[in-house]
Amino acid sequence: MSGFFASVSHHECEIRELRADRELAIEYLKIAVQALGNPDECAAASRMLQALTEAYGGLESLRLDAGINGSDWKCATAALSSR
Repeated sequence: MSGFFASVSHHECEIRELRADRELAIEYLKIAVQALGNPDECAAASRMLQALTEAYGGLESLRLDAGINGSDWKCATAALSSR
């Protein structure tokens, strides 16, 4: 079986992509925040936020670059914590 690459999880690839492309990460954050308002998408949004947090060590700088204001952010994070 030589010649095969070691397997890499989807999550690890996702983290690498987000780290490598900040603009992608910003758009990803915008989508995640929108999805938090939809009960059917909340679990996926939570997973997206987790990946972004792992990629950037936090979300504050991405939030600012994404233009998400403080009140919208509070509503989004409140929606996440209430589930």
